[in-house]
Amino acid sequence: MRASIVGLLFLGLTTLCYSQTENENMLIEVEVYAKNYNYLESVNSNDLTLNKVNVLERKVANFDVNSLNLPDNNFESCKVLFFIKDGVISASFDNKSNIIRTIEKFKNIDLPLSIKHSIVTKYPDHLITADEYLVRYHYKKGVTKKYKVLLENGDKQFWVKTDENGMIL
Repeated sequence: MRASIVGLLFLGLTTLCYSQTENENMLIEVEVYAKNYNYLESVNSNDLTLNKVNVLERKVANFDVNSLNLPDNNFESCKVLFFIKDGVISASFDNKSNIIRTIEKFKNIDLPLSIKHSIVTKYPDHLITADEYLVRYHYKKGVTKKYKVLLENGDKQFWVKTDENGMIL
């Protein structure tokens, strides 16, 4: 009985030794890159309050023009609109799905803390009633980001423009 148990144990271990072949251990070399990483790097903000904006910008960066099934792929640029409830991105792509330029407009987003802080220190008695976040990107010229904030104090309402750092323009 003891010999048969040792024999089965030995037989079980020897079959495990030859379960893999040399070719199975080889990994296929794959190159992974982001097509529009310059766009994402330029427009993406580290501020967590702009989460909805960042999600839509990632969709724009990953968009493939060939998925549109256009009859002619010999075009200079193709304009595509991306929508969410609070905003829109108008993006121009070349025929290889590279982003040429974007115009982005978002309304009533949660403003970054730097913007809120600069407005509260400059206009302490005013309430923020509405806001707009405007982004323009061009692959050669770079990116510009602006915020327009509607302030209210009693009967008075006015818009204040700031840059991305909270500097009032």
